[in-house]
Amino acid sequence: MQVSNGFSARALDRAQASQQTQAQNLSSGKRINSAQDDAAGLVISTGLDTQHRAQGAALRNSLDGVSRLQVEDAALSSVAEDLQRIRELTLQQQNGIFNEGDSQALQAEIDQRLESIEQVFKHSDFNGRSLFEPAQGNIQSGANPGQSIAISHQDLAAQFSAMGVSAGEDLELDALDEALQEVSSRRSELGALESRLQGNAEFLALRSESNQSANSRIRDTDLAQSVSLKTKADVQFKVAVAVQGQANANQQDVLRLLKP
Repeated sequence: MQVSNGFSARALDRAQASQQTQAQNLSSGKRINSAQDDAAGLVISTGLDTQHRAQGAALRNSLDGVSRLQVEDAALSSVAEDLQRIRELTLQQQNGIFNEGDSQALQAEIDQRLESIEQVFKHSDFNGRSLFEPAQGNIQSGANPGQSIAISHQDLAAQFSAMGVSAGEDLELDALDEALQEVSSRRSELGALESRLQGNAEFLALRSESNQSANSRIRDTDLAQSVSLKTKADVQFKVAVAVQGQANANQQDVLRLLKP
């Protein structure tokens, strides 16, 4: 017959539970592995993790927006170069010393440049969406609803046609200057939007890092503390086992003395 000591049994249970808890914390790297570990901490940690994930998605959105703006800016840089050359050739055409063959050669290059501009407007796209069709797009630039940055699309091909800057038209210097101004204005707008998105991306990266750091302090295991508690629990467990064994031995001795 075995008579257990209530105090040593409870000490053994507590030491064993502490061993298991600290072993789980060390193996998982998490201080909170279930709601019972820290119910309030779990709620706060989950909210921070949600914000961290959303900010990561918004950061990628912002950088995608930067890439889209850079593609359009590169296309407009090509258009601006063509317009500058067309203006130069138009000025040369107006020089009275050129014969008909010279004028035709100049016009041939002008037509090629105009066709190049039309092709840029027609075929420039980002992720399958045309850059120069009239539309409105929004970049989800934040972790919450309503945090977005609008990017408008301009139909520059239609604007150029209305100005008379297109193949088959008699080009005027004023019209070319107006077209160049439109391109410069659009590129300036793109540059401002790109700077805004870059700044937003940097801000999101900083916020995401701060949230992750705060979440780590709440949820992750303090390794030094857990190792110390695990060592303490191991010692307590060994002591409790020894005490329990001694208590059982003492009870057996008493029972033997009581036998007739």
